[in-house]
Amino acid sequence: MLPYFSTVALIGLIKLVGHNFVPNWISPIGVVQYIVSALYGLGTNSFIPGIKVTVSAIGAIWFLPAMFVGNIVFNAAFKLSKKFVHAKTLLLIFSLALTVLGFLLSKKIQLPWSFDAALISQSFYCFGYMVRQLNLIERGKLLLDLAGLLFWVFSAESGFFYMNIGYADSPILATLGAVGGSYFIMRVCCLLMRSQYQWPVFRKYGKDSLVMLCFHLIDLNAFLIGPRLFNKVVTMSGKIEVAIVVIICYRLFVIWVASIIVPHIPVIRSFFFPRKFPFKVKDKQSLVKNSLR
Repeated sequence: MLPYFSTVALIGLIKLVGHNFVPNWISPIGVVQYIVSALYGLGTNSFIPGIKVTVSAIGAIWFLPAMFVGNIVFNAAFKLSKKFVHAKTLLLIFSLALTVLGFLLSKKIQLPWSFDAALISQSFYCFGYMVRQLNLIERGKLLLDLAGLLFWVFSAESGFFYMNIGYADSPILATLGAVGGSYFIMRVCCLLMRSQYQWPVFRKYGKDSLVMLCFHLIDLNAFLIGPRLFNKVVTMSGKIEVAIVVIICYRLFVIWVASIIVPHIPVIRSFFFPRKFPFKVKDKQSLVKNSLR
């Protein structure tokens, strides 16, 4: 949860202080509303029926508290299933039941830390566990790859799946599509990594994806550089397509720079790389080794 609270704190601080000095470049902030959004942790503006209040979205980083809750729930289900003979079968049943419960709950209320989505994610946790147990990424077959791709395509054709609010036009196809699509992408990445070319750019984005996401959200939510740049390019070129390409390049540049700079900033790096740069280091040699990775 450190990256989550660090990101929302940085966004809030930048808005609170920066908007007073450069209001044209930094977004304003409603302090109370922002604190509520940060504590509730939703990905979409949602009306909460019990308290009759609309909670603003915190952004794409909603998935971090949801993943935190999801980890706890899955570990609890895993430990419980281990007490019985048919542990894997029972784990699968638990995961599917929790997924159904998540979809049902999301129709009534959006719970804090996207708890509904955390329950839905239990199918994905179980799928990941089974794939690892059977080593299906390394030992996968063409038939499984095609099945994953087909589920993905059928799911896309069946309608939308809003994981952040636990809604899907077709929950069963959405779940199968998410599982199949994830498996297909993992298989493609596995095959790419077996080639002689090691794809260093993909490795970089994969290894530092968390800090890249966090600083993408800081750029997206706190700064107005992106929208102003977009409007400027549209005015100069007269083409939205050109502006879209420019803004994508700008966003990629920002997160790439962040992934390079943040690991070299003491204290700050410990919030976004807590395992690599822990706050308390017993062995200085291990810290040096981690910094070189």
